[in-house]
Formats: sequence, structure tokens, C-alpha cells
Amino acid sequence: VVVFGLETGLPTGSRSRELGEGAVELEPFIALLKDFGRFSIQGNFGWSKQVNREREDRFTYNWALAAPLLERKVHVLVEMNGDWGREPQTAVAPGLKYNFTDEVFIGAAVPLGLNEHTPDWGIVTQFQIGF
Repeated sequence: VVVFGLETGLPTGSRSRELGEGAVELEPFIALLKDFGRFSIQGNFGWSKQVNREREDRFTYNWALAAPLLERKVHVLVEMNGDWGREPQTAVAPGLKYNFTDEVFIGAAVPLGLNEHTPDWGIVTQFQIGF
């Protein structure tokens, strides 16, 4: 499966208190998904641009492995993601995903920073609808 998407980041923290970027960010991306028996592998690459700040653009990546726990409704997953540009960031993110249907799901993960430029931890949520 090939997916084209647009991710949006909203300013939910205070940049002066080092709680977020304080900017709106848009990221068009392309994602690939392949099932291998009970496991799913997903990867995506994107280009990130802050709309209301002067930060340089960056290229992003994300790789994930998911395995079903309960009748293909609940999945455990682990992601590796990061970016190139400015100060490179890399994180690993364990999480869970719940499928309402084959086209609709929600997910949550806790990214843990792996280098000095990456925040120590965070929370990521996702809601996806397929067409």
C-alpha cells in the first residue's frame, strides 16, 4: 500500500519555556505499508516546513513494526523516527494502535530521545481514516 498524506503540527507549548516549537508545521509525506503474515511494516519519508517561524526545512523519516494482540483490533508497535536538517533528531517510540475498522484507527506512542538534540520523551497521538 502506498499513501500520500499531510501531517500538521500545532503550537501546543511555550517556546520560551522550551515546551515545544511554538509554530505551525506542515509536512507532506509518502508512506509505504506491507503486511508479512501477522506483522506489518510501515515506513514514510516527508518534508517538513514551519509556516510561521524562520526554522530551516527538514526531511523526516519513520519506520514502524506492528504486531496484533487481540483479534487484529489492538496492535503493539515500535517506531524509529527522526529527521535530517538543523540539528538531527532520532527517537524510538513504543506504542499501541486500536482498529475500529480496516480504514479507521487511533494510536498513541511515547517517543524516547536517542541523541542530544532529541527531547527525552513525548506523547504522540494519531487518528487515521482511509478512503
